[in-house]
Amino acid sequence: MTISKIISAGQPGAEAAALDIAIRLKIPYGGYTMTSSMLEPYRVIRRYKLMEKDFNSSRAVNEANVHLGDATLIFSHGALNRDLTLIDDLAFSHGHPNLHVDFDQMEPLQAAFRINIWAHKHSPECLYVTGSTEEEDGRIYQAVYDTLFRFLLLGHETYPEQEQVAVEKKALPKTVEEAVAYLIEALPLKDKVTIANMSADEIGGLNAGLGNYIRNSFGLWSDNKALLWSCSKDAGQEINTPDDASAIIISRLALALEKTHKIRPI
Repeated sequence: MTISKIISAGQPGAEAAALDIAIRLKIPYGGYTMTSSMLEPYRVIRRYKLMEKDFNSSRAVNEANVHLGDATLIFSHGALNRDLTLIDDLAFSHGHPNLHVDFDQMEPLQAAFRINIWAHKHSPECLYVTGSTEEEDGRIYQAVYDTLFRFLLLGHETYPEQEQVAVEKKALPKTVEEAVAYLIEALPLKDKVTIANMSADEIGGLNAGLGNYIRNSFGLWSDNKALLWSCSKDAGQEINTPDDASAIIISRLALALEKTHKIRPI
């Protein structure tokens, strides 16, 4: 699963954060914006290369951007306001996958996991990102920026050491058990339930996204020999590659969650 383009109208806040991340990670971006929004106090978004059009309402520009994407991601602190609820409804009515991330319910790292599970299920390529404006929520820009940075790097084989955001403030896990415990703490409840109820093939598919997070953040590409040794001990054979090690950690994570979060028929 690879996001090939970010769509947004560029309003200061969640949308500006999405475009700034796209620029930083060299991901193509675009989107419609109302001509009037290019005036003060929103002159800052002139740095984005967006399609200006004289829409007759904000609903019209939102619907145009929903059509440009094949999935919609909405960010806020707390419940959606009227405008964002309309975007959510538009995405649903057009049959597009849509996800609301509420930062009152989860931290950016947890949100990144939540988005990764959702994106793995729906495989969007062109993602429309919107959410609260900076005027409504002064915290939204940084929360969205941090979340998208983490989420988009889940699909990368390289991870800038100077910008590691997951576990550098903690000691790297040295055992499979420690790695699984960290992931259980970080994952949102909904994702724990999702993983607990996945098939074996679906669990194997997590090694592309969640596996990259594990390989990059747990030092499997660098010098975490203790964790590699623990994976070898767990597997009963020598494990030499980060890919194989992350697959073992994910399988043990799934087994642990199956015991605690499996939905069982009554």
